[in-house]
Amino acid sequence: MKAGVNGFYLVMITLSWWAWAIDKSTAPVAYTEFNLAVADVEWVLSNIVQQLTAVSMKRSIGDDEPTEKPKAKRYSLLKVSSTRH
Repeated sequence: MKAGVNGFYLVMITLSWWAWAIDKSTAPVAYTEFNLAVADVEWVLSNIVQQLTAVSMKRSIGDDEPTEKPKAKRYSLLKVSSTRH
């Protein structure tokens, strides 16, 4: 499965919604699960930064030169029609 352009944005929106719900709750709230989710997101971000830094360093040294031309992006159009009865 390939990630979409809004994937990480949705994760951040979900965390902010969750934090808002905890803040507005009148019931006793356990923050354990929320804190674990935030720690997971922090881990993911840390690994993304490490990977991007490693790739950037390789490219600046010249070790990561592409050997073939990248494939062109392909787009498909979806025609939506409406029929009224």
